[in-house]
Amino acid sequence: MALLVKTLQRILGFSSSRLAGTDLYGNKYYEVSATENSRGKRYMKPAGVLKAHQYTNDAIPVQWERWLRWLREDPPLHEELKWGNERLGKVRKKARDIEQKDQQLREQEIEDGITAAVRNVKGTSSKATPLVSSRNSSEEQTSDVKSFEPDSWHPGP
Repeated sequence: MALLVKTLQRILGFSSSRLAGTDLYGNKYYEVSATENSRGKRYMKPAGVLKAHQYTNDAIPVQWERWLRWLREDPPLHEELKWGNERLGKVRKKARDIEQKDQQLREQEIEDGITAAVRNVKGTSSKATPLVSSRNSSEEQTSDVKSFEPDSWHPGP
């Protein structure tokens, strides 16, 4: 019976869901009224730019994500979304600036001989490691597994 009512509502254009709002990307957010047995349902309809399976974490604004998960009661305002986008842009710019400064510092350390370039899996320079070896090249290994005695080794000066 409930399936029949829902089908008729859908065909005739009646829906128990109401539009809660839209985000800056054109996605629409809906809320289905609560019943006595449930708190309701919240969902998003994509704007059509991306398919549902193509959405990433940053495709849905944090404010709407919190609303969808019932972590906030009221839907976000457009001013709040604009402010969030501006803040996110500033944070990303600061992160790029820090990465560039860090890269310049690594390159300077490599030029000065303080560190050596280390190649990552793809073959590009990614990290720097000290050139100083923990063991002198003239130092020989004086023990092996068979001749090891507990408490016989003490760190040097």
